[in-house]
Amino acid sequence: MKCAAVPFDNSGSGPPGTTPSFTPANDSLLFAIVPCLELFITPPAWAISDSLGGTWTEQVSAVVSADAGTQCRVFTRPVTTGASMTVTATLTAGILQAAGLSNEFDVIEVTGQDTVGSFLGLTASDTSAVTGGHSFSLGGTSDSDSLVLSFVTADGDDGAPDVDEGSGFTAIYKHNNPTPGTGWQRQSAEYQIGAISTIAWGDVTYAYTDSYVAIEIKAASGDDVLMPQIWL
Repeated sequence: MKCAAVPFDNSGSGPPGTTPSFTPANDSLLFAIVPCLELFITPPAWAISDSLGGTWTEQVSAVVSADAGTQCRVFTRPVTTGASMTVTATLTAGILQAAGLSNEFDVIEVTGQDTVGSFLGLTASDTSAVTGGHSFSLGGTSDSDSLVLSFVTADGDDGAPDVDEGSGFTAIYKHNNPTPGTGWQRQSAEYQIGAISTIAWGDVTYAYTDSYVAIEIKAASGDDVLMPQIWL
C-alpha cells in the first residue's frame, strides 16, 4: 500500500487540493474521501475532478450541521484503461474551520470489484457526544468475499489522539490535522474482508461531533479477494 495526505490550505476561496500524478490499474475503481470541519453551520460542498476529465459520483455522505460539525463524503470514479492522472478536490460552497488547515482528502484504488452493481451497501452515521469506541450497522451482512471500507471524520480538542481501527478491521490511514497530533480534525480509514454486519471503530472521543460512512464492494465472480491500494 501507498498512502500520503494532501492537505488543503483555504478558507472558502483558496486553491483546491490536487494530488501528485499516479496511474491506476485497468478496470479499477477509485474512491476520493473528503473529510472536513464546517464553520458556523454552513455545510461545505465539494466537487471532485481529475486531469483526464473523468466522471466522479458522490456515493455516500455523513454530515453534522453545527459549528465545528464534521462531514465525510465519498466519491467514486471507474477506470477502464489506466493512465497517469491527478485528482483535485474543490470547495464549491461553505466555509471551513481553522482557515481550511483541518482538511484534506485521500484517493483509494480498488481492483477486482464487480463492475456491475459494485455497491451492496452504503451506510452513513452522524453522531454527537461519543466517548470511547463507536459501532454502527452496515444495514445487512456483506458477502464472504466482499471488501467493506469505512471512514470516520472526528473533531477533537488540541492533542486528541488518532482514531484507531476497530476490532477485526485493518487500518488504511490515520490523519491528525492541521499538523500531526494537534487533534483539530482526525480522519481514519479501515477495511475488512468477509461477511460482517457491524462497523466498529476504536476510541473516537472528541470535542463536538463525528461522522462515519461505510461501503460494501462486491467482488467480481471468480476474482481473488479484493485489497485496497492507497495512492494519495
